Amino acid sequence: MIRFAPIFATVATSLCLAACANTTGQYPSLAKRDAERVTGSAQSVAPPPTVPAAPALGSAPVAKVQAELSELIATANRAHRAFLAQQGPTERAISAARGSARGSTNWISAQIALSQLQAARSNAMIALTDMDQLFASERVAHPGALSPAAQTIGAARAKIEPLVTQQDRVLDALLRRLGT
Repeated sequence: MIRFAPIFATVATSLCLAACANTTGQYPSLAKRDAERVTGSAQSVAPPPTVPAAPALGSAPVAKVQAELSELIATANRAHRAFLAQQGPTERAISAARGSARGSTNWISAQIALSQLQAARSNAMIALTDMDQLFASERVAHPGALSPAAQTIGAARAKIEPLVTQQDRVLDALLRRLGT
């Protein structure tokens, strides 16, 4: 019985394949059949009512923008003063750690001082980012021309950006000195 199982499977497969053969040379059409056609009585849905556009984000009066910019400039200046105050101790800590093994007390002290210096820089970056956001909102509100508020924001940004650039240079130099 076990010897006949492979023979029986071969014969059954041959008969099935023979039944699928087409001797007329014509193949079935690939066109859609009636059962495959979409029919139905669904009604089209009316479009949702239009919602009035929200007021532009950046169309604030220049006086309001100037007040916000004054606060951002003051924040950036405070952050820069804190950065400068922390710069000396950080440089001393990095000088003391120069040549020290990673994980040593001097190296860890230098890393902590460097982290504090980077934290002082972050407040200036936040102020600069807030200005960028104000500028982008103003440009979206007035895409055709540079509005007076956008010009005011650009002028205020020009006061903060050099501070952040200077801080970036100091941090890069200190990181190179520390060897990280």
